[in-house]
This record gives sequence, C-alpha cells and structure tokens, in this order.
Amino acid sequence: MNKKTIILALISLSLALYYFNSSSLIVSLSTIQTELKFSANSIHWIINIFNLTLMSLVLIGGKLADYVGIRIIYFLGCVTYFVGSVLCATASREATLLIGRVFQGGGIAFLLPTIALLTTRSVQPEERGKFIGTYQGIASLFLPIGTFFGGFIVSYVSWRAIFIIQIGWSGLLVLFALFFFPKLESRKGVKFSILCSLLFSIGIISFITGLMQGNSWGWGSPEVLITIGCGILLLIGFFVWNSRSKIPFINFSLFRHHLAIGALLTVFIISGARMVIYFWAIMLQQGFSYSAAYVGTLLLFATVPAIVLSPVAGRLFNRIGPRSLIGLGLGCALISNILISIAAPLKSPTLLILALLFFGCSLPFCYTPSSTMLFNHTDEKFRGKIASVYQLASQMGITVIFAFLATVLTTVKAVATDAGYQHAGMIGFEWTMFLNSGFLIVYLIVFLNFTSKKKELV
Repeated sequence: MNKKTIILALISLSLALYYFNSSSLIVSLSTIQTELKFSANSIHWIINIFNLTLMSLVLIGGKLADYVGIRIIYFLGCVTYFVGSVLCATASREATLLIGRVFQGGGIAFLLPTIALLTTRSVQPEERGKFIGTYQGIASLFLPIGTFFGGFIVSYVSWRAIFIIQIGWSGLLVLFALFFFPKLESRKGVKFSILCSLLFSIGIISFITGLMQGNSWGWGSPEVLITIGCGILLLIGFFVWNSRSKIPFINFSLFRHHLAIGALLTVFIISGARMVIYFWAIMLQQGFSYSAAYVGTLLLFATVPAIVLSPVAGRLFNRIGPRSLIGLGLGCALISNILISIAAPLKSPTLLILALLFFGCSLPFCYTPSSTMLFNHTDEKFRGKIASVYQLASQMGITVIFAFLATVLTTVKAVATDAGYQHAGMIGFEWTMFLNSGFLIVYLIVFLNFTSKKKELV
C-alpha cells in the first residue's frame, strides 16, 4: 500500500467519523432525553458543548500540529475522541455525557487540522483537487448512513450502540496513527500567541455559557450578566491584542476583499441555520410520535440532495456566478423553514418531505460557491490559513446561532407553559423557526446588496 493510499484512508475514515457522529446524534437525542430524563436545555448542551469545544480548539490544534508534529496531534485527537466515546456510551448521568462530548469535540478539533496539513504536505498541488474531492465524497456518504442506520440502531438496539460504534472506529484510528501514519517533519519555527488563543477560547465559552443558561439561571441574575459580560470583554481583548500582535492568532488582513468577507459571512449564517435539523428531529419524534428509524429514513430527503447537488453547484459556479447560487441556496433554506413551520402544527408528511428536500438543496448552493469565492479573492500563498479561518467561521455559526435559537426555544416554551398554553413545545418550535427565517431573510437582502454583478464575482 503506497503512501498516498494510506493518507487517503486516514483522512476519509477521520472525516467520516465526524460526519457519522453529527448525523447519528440527530436521531438519538429524543431517546436519550426520554431514557435519561434530561431537560430540553440539557439536550441542547449535549449538541453545543461538542461544537463549542471544537470551535475553541480547532485553530490551536492546527498550530500545535505545525509545531510539535502532525502525527502527535493526530494520535492525541484519536485517543481523546476514544475516551469521549467511552464516556458517552457508558453515561448514566448528564455530567458524564457532557464530559464525553467535550472529549469528542476536542478530539475532532485536533483531527480536522491534520487533514488539511496532511493534504498540503503530502499531495502535489495539481493533484489536490481530485484528492480532496475523493475523500470528501467518501466521507459524505456517512451523512445519510448516520441518519438512516443510526435511526434503526436507536430504535432496535440502543442509543448507546451509536457511541460503541465510535469507540471501535476511533480505536482503529489510534492503531492507524501508531503503525501506519506517514512520517512528516514538524515546523519548529512556527509560533503563535498563547494569550490570544486563551482570550478567544475562554471568551467564546463564557459568552455561549451565559447565553444558553439564561433561562435556567434567570436573565437578570448576576451569574448570567457576569458570564456574558466577561465573555464580551475577553473577546474584545482578543481582537485588540490580535490586531497588535506580531504573530496574530487570526490574520484578518488576509480578508480585505469584500467578497472574501461575504463568503465568510455566508458560511457563518448557513452553518448556523442548518442546525435547525436537530430541532426538527426532536419535534418529529416527540410531536409526530415517529420512531427514530422512521425519522432517520425521512432525513434521507435532506442528506442525499446535499451530496448529489454538490458537484452540480461546482459546475454552475463559472456559468452563473456565486451571487445567484448563494441567493438560491439561502432562498431554499428560507422556504424549508417556512414549510416546516406549517407542517409541524398540521402534522403534514407531504409538507415535511418538501421542507427536507429544500433544506438539502440549500447546503451545496451555499457552501460550494462561498468556499470557491473565498479562495478566488484571497492570496494563494495563505490557502492553509484561509481554510482554517473558513472552518472557524463555520463552527462559530454552528455554535453561536444554535445557542441563540436553543435559548429562544426554551424561553418561549417556558413562557407558554407558565401562561397555561397547551402544546407549549410546539409554540417554542414555531417561534424558533420564524426567528431563523428572519435571520435568513435579512442576510439574503444584505448579501444581494453587498455583492456585485456576476462578472466581478467569478
């Protein structure tokens, strides 16, 4: 087996594990909540504590991989993820499951940067496009596999089996790291600001914690005000220190072109907007009384179009330009939110399937042109750093917007319950969907006005 084949297998299996984790968890949450008697806020934390850990550590993981070596960071990521999967599979209390999710998020935060570094250091520039397309195609198959087979596993075996599979999977990656990982030199000259990384990580953790705990602690409580306030101050401190540092943690000067900024904003918005799929899955199981297996089957209407349409979006980029493609993608996301808002109270399967189809179509028409637009309008010499910031923008959208939407859902549900309304959960769900629709409408208008005509975008 040659070196390139080994690297392709390592990257494909690593990225597929991340995709399987995300997609299989979607259909597991309702069962976990029922079996372990978790609150809605606890379930939201199970999702977002993984995202928060990943977002806080992903850039640090990349810089450490450059400094101490890719193999060490890859191995550390695999072991960390293995430990997290063991904790999740054996959890009987909320704290244990949350700690397990932290370990899983930390493991992925170390694995993702090594994927980019393995590609840039081991594959020739003229072969990278085909190489990236191959491993992305292989890994993407595990999005529908995770929802479809994950639903049947949860329904007929146990939600714990989802994490047991990941124990074996990450254990296999540990063995790969020990015995088959290619030898690559570290870059001892690489430096980064520890203070910047701490200000960013602690700041974003503090802000998201205060936001998600607002309903539980009380919005006017000292705990919430101090937590959110400290988070904002630390993030301001990060931007000030980062701008003055000779070795910035994030080099914002790479993104001077307004179209590069538009690309980052687009991936931020669509990454956050797509997190509503978690709310949909819970609503389908609790509101429609669908089984996890049936929900997993339904979600194929969202995951399969995303895979099929990705190459189509790539081919359309040079023909109609990213402005039209991204506008189409945002429009599809908006329509999906409106349809699910109507389908939920009516319990209409037809409208539900249409909503899922539009949701699946929205993703490739936003992600593919935004990433291409970003790389087309930034310096080619800094593609690695640009890719890291692109990944960070996506994770920030996932974490921040999900936290905001989850807070709205739990707050509206609590207010509706106190007011004596029946179906308080459905009221909270509809408000959350309307709010997400509002985000998409505002950003769609801003994007179309912010960007120029087709000939300037390609």
